Amino acid sequence: MRADLPPPTLLLQGLNVLMGLAILTGVARCQVVWQAWSPAVVATVMVLCNLAYGALVSAGGRRAERVGRARAAVQASLFGAVGAALCLTTMPWLAVLGLLMVFAASAGFFPANAGLISDAAGVRGGAAPPLHRKVASYNLGWATGNALGMAAGGLFAGAPPLLHVALPCGALLAIAAVLWRWRSLPPLPPPAEGDRAPHPDLPRLTRNARIANGLACTVGMGLISLLAIVLASEGRSMADAQRLAAWLLVPYALGYIACFAWLGVWTGWILRPWRMLLVQAVMPLGAGVLCAAALAGQVGPLWLTISGVLIGFGFGAIYAASLFYSLRLPAGSSRAAGLHETFVGAGNTLGPALFGVVVACLWPGFAGLAVAGAVAAALAVAVQVPLLLRRA
Repeated sequence: MRADLPPPTLLLQGLNVLMGLAILTGVARCQVVWQAWSPAVVATVMVLCNLAYGALVSAGGRRAERVGRARAAVQASLFGAVGAALCLTTMPWLAVLGLLMVFAASAGFFPANAGLISDAAGVRGGAAPPLHRKVASYNLGWATGNALGMAAGGLFAGAPPLLHVALPCGALLAIAAVLWRWRSLPPLPPPAEGDRAPHPDLPRLTRNARIANGLACTVGMGLISLLAIVLASEGRSMADAQRLAAWLLVPYALGYIACFAWLGVWTGWILRPWRMLLVQAVMPLGAGVLCAAALAGQVGPLWLTISGVLIGFGFGAIYAASLFYSLRLPAGSSRAAGLHETFVGAGNTLGPALFGVVVACLWPGFAGLAVAGAVAAALAVAVQVPLLLRRA
């Protein structure tokens, strides 16, 4: 592979897998170190990590444009590897620092890699794939990495600490090693043609998609972070609550992975807001199913699975649209991806905090969480109404 041309999409997709794996295995290791802490303290630390990501990712995108995308990704990965190594400690607060460094590294890596994906060449020097397929590859990469990280965390729960730390450290060092040869590559944006051609509605589509993405992340992270705790407050043991919550979490992940794959082969959604809205509308539908099941006292694997798939599929559509329109902007794709990810970080931070207030103060119990999820999911789609008033 030539170092004067952008890396192929498939390679960059694999690097996203490694970063997702590093983050989730790092979280799994830290949860072992923090096992003496209360769930509330652990939840607060995770909010801080997401806050750090949201606060730094826009700067990460700007830095990638300034120093070079591959160079920025290499530096971020090496920084994250040092942080992952700190998670080997048995000192809880040192592990917090290590995990914060891993999240900060991801804030530097993801916009840089998104810029590389935007510029990416085809496999073996062939024609570059269209942008919607590049976006699908990027999203499938981090989503697969997250899934592998969750699985690794469970499979190696009783393994020696060194193995827990070897996974995230090895993944981050592998990213740096692979991208080293492209460290001097300047931005090489592809021509504005095909699904990257200019369009007068692009600024409005981009703005609305980002806002919807932030609200969708609020919904997803709010449900994921609080479901097990709320189930436990309904009289279940925490272990049973966590197992039951998995029936929502795993289908949620499978839902957005399926949506990413589908949008990568179907071009009928591009610049057609009405069609995209119909896909995204399954998110409030899924939250409504969850709400109805809670109110009827039928919160079990079947309804949690149905709800999780629908919420995940709708979220996948919202996330993909936000990234696609951001990368389609004429220049500065890493900076644009950083802004897209800023809304992700804000939603991931706001979700646990907002839903915690709703459940603890306004409407205690699982039904309150479900209703809050339904309302927030509806808002995540309703925010796109302005762009529907004028068909693109």
